[in-house]
Order: sequence, then C-alpha cells, then structure tokens
Amino acid sequence: MNESESKDVIRDRILRDAECEKLTGLKKNTRYKLEAEGQFPLRRRITERLSGYSYLEVQAWIDDRLTNSPVIDYRITPDGRVLRTA
Repeated sequence: MNESESKDVIRDRILRDAECEKLTGLKKNTRYKLEAEGQFPLRRRITERLSGYSYLEVQAWIDDRLTNSPVIDYRITPDGRVLRTA
C-alpha cells in the first residue's frame, strides 16, 4: 500500500460510552435496549471490566439511519410557533 492509499483507509477503533453518546445522541440505556433488540451494534469485551463499540459499526448504523429514516418537516407560523407538518 502506498502513502496515498493509506490516507484513504479508515481504521476501526473502540468507542467508550461517552464518545458513542456524542456520536449517536443516544444515552446508555437506550443503546443497551436497542442492542438487545438487534437494532444497534453489539458492544465488544475489551478486558474483564471494559467494553466498547466498534467505531466503524456505529458509523455504519448512523449512515443507515440518515439514509433510511424519514425527514421530519416543520414550518413556522406567522406568530413564531413551530409546527410539525409530516
């Protein structure tokens, strides 16, 4: 692999809970529930007392959500209220 190819490679890494929450916006309990339902990537055991998520799996989950989730439309009324239209 030459230098230009290596710049395009995204390496996987372990996300701990705080970073996973920043990326997804999901609190730990929500992630655990979705994980149990098969709707979120599974945590990986790193050591006896340490676990985390695969960055690439979480990013793929985010990409899927952005691609396959409906867009919520809002409009602002003349008096400044925000209404959901869909």
